[in-house]
Amino acid sequence: MKELILRERLKERINTLGILKQGNFVLSSGARSGQYFDCKTLIGDPKSLEYISLLLLDRIKQESVVAVGGIVLGGALLSTALSAFASLYWVDITTFMIRTTNKFYGLQKVIEGTIPLGANKKVALIDDVITTGKTIMKAVQIVEERGYEISLILTVYDRNEGGSKKLKDMGYTFYSILQNESDLKPFYHD
Repeated sequence: MKELILRERLKERINTLGILKQGNFVLSSGARSGQYFDCKTLIGDPKSLEYISLLLLDRIKQESVVAVGGIVLGGALLSTALSAFASLYWVDITTFMIRTTNKFYGLQKVIEGTIPLGANKKVALIDDVITTGKTIMKAVQIVEERGYEISLILTVYDRNEGGSKKLKDMGYTFYSILQNESDLKPFYHD
């Protein structure tokens, strides 16, 4: 019941803020789309961020993860907010950020932040939107190469263009708060 209420409130914020737009957009995958889910604007809205964090926290608590990794940029913002919200509910989850491209300055890290040391190597990954899954799969590879087990992959919005299916077919547990078409069709804005 709580999840349903939070999702409906989030949809209302999406509508109010005009987050789902129609037009001609180039996505990070390079593909063109007639719609764009402006998740960075949604993340910048305090009420929306609260609803997103609470919805994702419920999923993360079920998986006994020690850390949440956010894919730069949208996922990193979400993982940081989620960690902060978790602490308000006495849930200790650290956060780390994953770059899917190389950094050529400073310490040149691909993973920044904190993943606790110890026997439990279970982590969750977050990105704001999934389309083809290319970015998430790159992050999965980076995290797994370092010996961590990905218990859960989370997004705010699944465009339903094959990425989530690919992850599920590979055996990953995937959860998205919202789905293209079925959840947001009435919320299109120009």
